[in-house]
Order: sequence, then C-alpha cells, then structure tokens
Amino acid sequence: MKDHEAEGYILSSCLEKEHCLEYCLAELQHVMFDNLNNGLIFRCYADIVKSGSIVNAHTLNSHVAFNNIQLPNDYLLDICRHPYCTRDYLPYYIDRLQEAYRKRVIHQCCSSALLEIKQSKSEVIIDELVDKVCGIDKRDKKKSRTIHEIIAECWGYPTIDEYLEAKVNAFKSGKPMFDGFRSGYKLLDQKIGCFMNGGLYLIGARTHTGKTTFSLSLLHNLLTAEKECNPLYFSMEMNDDEIAARMIAIEANVCHTKLKDGNLTEIDVRNIAYACKKIESQKNYYIENTCNPTISQVQSKIKRYVKYHGVNLIIIDYLTKIKGNGGYGSKHLEVDSVSKGLQSIALELNVPVICLAQLNRESTKRQNPRPTMTDFRESGSIEEDADCVILLHRPDLYNSQDKPGVTEVTIVKNRLMSRYGRIEYQLQYGKFQELQEVSQVIKEANESNSAQAFDDMLGF
Repeated sequence: MKDHEAEGYILSSCLEKEHCLEYCLAELQHVMFDNLNNGLIFRCYADIVKSGSIVNAHTLNSHVAFNNIQLPNDYLLDICRHPYCTRDYLPYYIDRLQEAYRKRVIHQCCSSALLEIKQSKSEVIIDELVDKVCGIDKRDKKKSRTIHEIIAECWGYPTIDEYLEAKVNAFKSGKPMFDGFRSGYKLLDQKIGCFMNGGLYLIGARTHTGKTTFSLSLLHNLLTAEKECNPLYFSMEMNDDEIAARMIAIEANVCHTKLKDGNLTEIDVRNIAYACKKIESQKNYYIENTCNPTISQVQSKIKRYVKYHGVNLIIIDYLTKIKGNGGYGSKHLEVDSVSKGLQSIALELNVPVICLAQLNRESTKRQNPRPTMTDFRESGSIEEDADCVILLHRPDLYNSQDKPGVTEVTIVKNRLMSRYGRIEYQLQYGKFQELQEVSQVIKEANESNSAQAFDDMLGF
C-alpha cells in the first residue's frame, strides 16, 4: 500500500520538466504521498508555483530554508539525483501512486470500522464506509441530483419558479439569461446569446482571413463589457509582446502596424499612453504562449489558471497547433482527440472555450469559395464536438471588387440557441466593427429553421 518508487519518479520529473510539474499539480495532492517528506516537497512545489516562481533546485532549496521545513540531510540532493521519466510515462507512475493512496485510505476506513463494530449498528458502519470509500474515487465525486437540488445548491434559488423569474429579469436588463459572457457584438449576441459556461465555440477560417484579429477583438470586448470575466488567451503563434501590442492598438484606435514602424502622430502617442494605463489597470486577464503543446499540457495549464487565478473563459489560438498525447495512426485521429479534449475541459471546469481552427483550401476550388463545416483541416469530428461553429470569410480575397474590406461572419452551427445567420464586419484599427446582418439570409434561415436548409440557401 505504499509506492515510494513512483513517488521518487514523480518528484524528480516535476523538478526536471515544467510540463510534468503542471500535469502532476493538476492530478495529485500532497496527502497522496505515503512518505511524509515526499508530501512536504510536493506541497513546496505547489506553493512555489502559486507564488509565481519557477520550480527548480535553487527555488526549492530557498523555499525549504525560508519556511524552516525540516527534512533529512541530503534529502533534496537525493531528489535531484533520482532518475526521472518523460511525460509519456508519467501517467503510469501517477496511476500507481493514486492506487496506493486509495488502498491506504480503504485500509484505514476498514480498520476504523472494526473498532466500531461493538459500539455501532451495522447500518451506520456500512453507510460510513460507503461515504468514505466513494469520497476517494474521483468518479463518484459528482453525485446524482434532482433539478431542484441543482437549482438550490448551484444557483441559490429554492424553487424553479424563482429561478426562472430571476433569469427572465436578468435577460430584460440586458444580461445573458444563462451563465456566460456576451461577445460585445450586438448582432452576434442576438444569434448565439452569449458564450455559455461549458460550451465549446469553434471559429474557423482560412489563412489571412483574420481569425486572430477577430479573437483579440472578442477579448477586448469581453474586458470592456464583462467586468466579471477573467479570460485566458492561449496563443501558439504569437509571443506576449505581439499580443500586448495588438491589444494596445485596439484600445488606442491605432493601426498596429504603426506601432511596429513608429509612424505615429502626436494624437496617436497620447491615445497609446492612455491605452497602456487602461490595460495596466486590468488585472483580470492572462496570456499564455506555448509552442506546440500537447492536449494534456493545455488541459493542465487551463486547470491551474482556473484554480489559482479564477479564470472563467478560455480563448485558444489555434486548434491544429495542439498535439495529441501520442499513439495515433494519423493526424486525422490526433486532431479528433484534441477537439474532444477541449470539449471535456469545457464541461469539466464549466467555462466557455473559444477555439480558433484552420480551414483547408478545398473551398477555393469551388465556384462558391465560402467555407463550410466540411472544410476543417485534418478532421471530420471537430464540428461535431463544438456547440457552436462560426466561419469567417473575406470575399475580396477572391474578387477585389466584391465587398472590399468586409469580413463575413457566418453562424453555421448553433446547438445552444438554434439560430443561424451571416453578419458583415469591417476591420478598423485592428478591430472588427459590426456593419449589418444580411437580412434576407436571416429571414429565410429563421423561416426554414434548419441548418441544412440554411447551407443549401447559401450555396454550400
């Protein structure tokens, strides 16, 4: 019921590899270690990460000394010298440690029950055993509940009538009827309602269409309109400086290329100074840029941000930059596993996940180049996993005289609201501005009340 070998591999791997540490912090707790000294060290890892520092031999030694943590002589040195494993083998040692921990808890529960046999009734002992044993199994953490219990416990309303009344009043006052965050675009919100908690939102477009710019426009809107929104922007294409420069340009109403070439007017400089002060005062959003992470790394990082920083909305740029955990026979299966991983993290943490995705170039060979859901690159199930699919299209890329400077945003799947349509946007100062709905499309789509009819009408 103890596995000190697994504990040693886990501690040394966390010290050696940052992505191993992130994964272990999301899956383990210090009480799971049988060796109390190992549990103390793992707790030190968590405290160091929480303080914003990097875990290494130097920071660990400093943390132990500063907090006067008593460990045997050369214990930290032994951890540093212990063999470590790669990320691929880490789940094996984590499963071993968790299995040993569960057996120890079961043994303790049974030993306690034996001591109570003479003093308590069998029904009481059995109930206590079931509660304690189920409590250590993560599969039993979510108990079955009635709709009344969910409303009372999670939303704070004793009856369904009071819950509905409160939601209707919130909707009338301009707030989303369901838990989530509005996009800040009036026409888009009329279609999708809001980015609902637990939903996976997919924004697809071909190269140079404006996926990243659209996502940064959404981020700016969320920070401006939704005071309770604490977003995480997860980028695999741009570094922190470039994202910050674009956000400053959007806030200052200055083209971001001016920030690069320095061709600024006096008014631009004043606007940029004001924008920098405003962005500096916004402490509620985070930027994470990691090159080609695995889906497990992405999930671990998201869990950390949600747990330690209160993040409640995720934007990911972009899907096919995320790698699977290995063992896939094709890129197609790998991308499918990534999309399912994003769907599961949205549901598990109950936060909206907005993910950008690249489209293939097949539509450019068609007579009508507008993209469809079948154009997602290297996958056939991405659109199935998503609750809402939004496609971007720039007609002037194919015909310079066709709506120059206009980007069409089309909602082609909307499981949560069952509304479809196309909205036109104009790019100004690095930010998308809404222009108009394509009224005929909206009218006919609503009358048909069918996604397939909507596709047929648009010539998909």
